[in-house]
Amino acid sequence: MKSKSFKQIIRSTFSVFLCAAMLFASMPFAMAATEQEEVTQPAEVISEDLLLATISDTHYYPSVLAPHRDDATYEAFLNKLLSSHVNYETLDYIVDTTFETLAAEVIGNNLKYLVLTGDLTLNGEKQGHEAFARKIRKLEEDTGIQVFVINGNHDINNSKAASYSTTEVQKTNPQEFLEIYYDFGFEDAYHTFTDYKSVSPADVPTKAGMLSYSLQLDEGYRLIMLDAGHYSADVTEDATNEHETSGGLTEELYAWLFAEIADARQNGETPIMATHWNMSGINYMHEYILSGFVIDEHYKLQETLADAGLHYVFSGHQHCSDIDITYSDAGEAMYSIITPTLSEYPAAYRITEFNYNKDAAEMSATFNMYEVNGRQTIELSPAFTGETPYSITVFKNQYAQANPVPYLMGLIKNLLLPFAEQIVEMGGIIPFIEETMELNLERVFNDLLNGGIVIAGVELFTSANILSFLDDLDRQITALLLTDAEKTCDEIIQPLVEKLVNLQVSEVPCTKFINTIGFGSTERGGTLGDVLLSVFYYMYEGNEDISDDAFMQDALQNMLSAEIVRPLLDLIRTEVIDNIVINVVMGFSVHFHCYTEKTPVNICRFPEMGFGMIQHFICGVIIAVGTQKSLNVFNTWSNSPFQNDFCSGPVRLSHRRDHKRKDIMRFPVISP
Repeated sequence: MKSKSFKQIIRSTFSVFLCAAMLFASMPFAMAATEQEEVTQPAEVISEDLLLATISDTHYYPSVLAPHRDDATYEAFLNKLLSSHVNYETLDYIVDTTFETLAAEVIGNNLKYLVLTGDLTLNGEKQGHEAFARKIRKLEEDTGIQVFVINGNHDINNSKAASYSTTEVQKTNPQEFLEIYYDFGFEDAYHTFTDYKSVSPADVPTKAGMLSYSLQLDEGYRLIMLDAGHYSADVTEDATNEHETSGGLTEELYAWLFAEIADARQNGETPIMATHWNMSGINYMHEYILSGFVIDEHYKLQETLADAGLHYVFSGHQHCSDIDITYSDAGEAMYSIITPTLSEYPAAYRITEFNYNKDAAEMSATFNMYEVNGRQTIELSPAFTGETPYSITVFKNQYAQANPVPYLMGLIKNLLLPFAEQIVEMGGIIPFIEETMELNLERVFNDLLNGGIVIAGVELFTSANILSFLDDLDRQITALLLTDAEKTCDEIIQPLVEKLVNLQVSEVPCTKFINTIGFGSTERGGTLGDVLLSVFYYMYEGNEDISDDAFMQDALQNMLSAEIVRPLLDLIRTEVIDNIVINVVMGFSVHFHCYTEKTPVNICRFPEMGFGMIQHFICGVIIAVGTQKSLNVFNTWSNSPFQNDFCSGPVRLSHRRDHKRKDIMRFPVISP
């Protein structure tokens, strides 16, 4: 069985570490605009002033699929949605209050357009789309604002769609998405990528980019709504109609987009694009590690689209606020404007002001970000007490009242548990790696060893020996650590996370957020947990200015020097080497087998012989890093509490792999 999301899981495991890396990388090179930073560039087209509101990643979940508040499963349901970055209890109130605030903008400032840049629902539940469409229809009817919709990666062909009530959930295919939101942009389209207007939505062929369309705005702008989703068999990794996190353009869609930009320029319009996927990363680390959030071939697109005349791209996906500017070799600017999510911190939306100076033939844009209750008090659920601004409440809820451990463990479990389940289902780590990464490990080791050491027909040290050892170890690691991965997280990983979070990284106390968000302390130096919470704040706010944050300045300096290296290595040495490697892994009973060309049976076994070599090697490593603890464990393997669980006696099974066959041949091993 091939794991479709393996590469995405691997990328996601770096997300927490990326947060800190993002801040470090962006400090000296930051080019992001602040909330109201004004940018200018030459314009060859003639347009009028324009106000454009953008909302992204609402992740709406309908009440019809939720359990009743008195149901025994209600708390587990809330926690499940919180792990997906959605606070169900306040979701309706957040959306409604935001729409009320926009209504005031319509009346007071002549706001005419609202763009929704995808991830409208939690996981593409059809009932969620239908309920959310009713909300935006009411907004249009009450205010006269025009709402334009495009899809995100969560919205279409999502097998994660789920119900927590007696109502059966329905997934949403692209044709149904088109039908539900047809009145919100699709009907008024000037141009479309697929000819969906000539047929009913149900008859539109499924293919990548099928929901892309453009609109002519009265003020002289061409708004291009780009469907870059990977949800159809012609572009997904497994050639199935199942959603993926990543997005990109086919050659056909690429050509359509360029033709649309050219047509807009010929008509004297300023082209603006909205899509779910980011045109550029928050910084260069983001672009490489979490590449599924940045549109495929983004460097090429930044260059060619800017040169073609497209200078503004609005997106969501990343859940944070960011404005990035890049320049083509020809000097043309590309602004990538990320609107943050409503479903978690910072719970905000944007209103962008475009101003064209006819005398100077110059276009400028001001990017404003507003919290959901920035203009009025948010109406919260009767069961929920909040603060003003609401972002303070949502930050505390998201990070467990300013304690990053529950948040980090929730993230780790969300990544590890499905991962562990797949490994157990496939029979171990080795078959999982071979299947998902399409590797033949025997061939890999054979190439590395150049055939290995074979004397008189006896394979003393070859790929078969190594794999016999690794398979034995793999079986026991899988049984002990992965079969009950929840227990592993609680008993092994969480204590390590707690100690990492409490590791002091600065003598300077973290005090900037004590009276607002509520983390930090005046009684101690700042910790790694304080750094993480600070990074979350700066990253999601889109504000990398730490000039008034003495703690972060000192902590970053320490991290970039050797000040933090030794205590971090000490912690890793104590927790990982002593507690995990020695106390857990070294308790395993593993065999190392040799083979003859004609008789593939044993001539040696761990721990009596081969294990001693491993013991000496690990001893050397541990001594090298200054650890003497528990060395006697190497000589007491037979008394290990794990032996009865994993050692089947003097007769065991080993295996050897045939280079010509992918399957495994097993042979009895005779105890000497």
